[in-house]
Amino acid sequence: MSYTFRGAPARIQFSTYMNNGVTSMTIISIPEGDPIASVTVNGPWATLRELQKIHGERIVPVKDYSENTGMVDFLLKNELIEPFPLDIIPSGFVLIPVYLLSDKALNELYAQRPPVNQTRKKVNHS
Repeated sequence: MSYTFRGAPARIQFSTYMNNGVTSMTIISIPEGDPIASVTVNGPWATLRELQKIHGERIVPVKDYSENTGMVDFLLKNELIEPFPLDIIPSGFVLIPVYLLSDKALNELYAQRPPVNQTRKKVNHS
């Protein structure tokens, strides 16, 4: 699926942080395929581990500061995250909002990477 990010065509690439299995998101330019922005941020926060135990791969800690100011608005506008953060984690001088991926984003994630197990199916809660 394609989006417009800061006036340019782009897509979302989903991956996983290797140290903890948390879902990562990167905005990639179309057609070049270059990374434009890291949507998510990773850290050793206990809160993140607890949320992951409950919500699995649906949780994403969003980088919405510095060069990424406005990232939450972009994700909400494109219906990629649920409207309210699950938690806000202090990290240094910034606050990291942790959101749930929307069903739309979760389906994109599943289309991009192989299933962890055979029980994974397309999500439709409508």
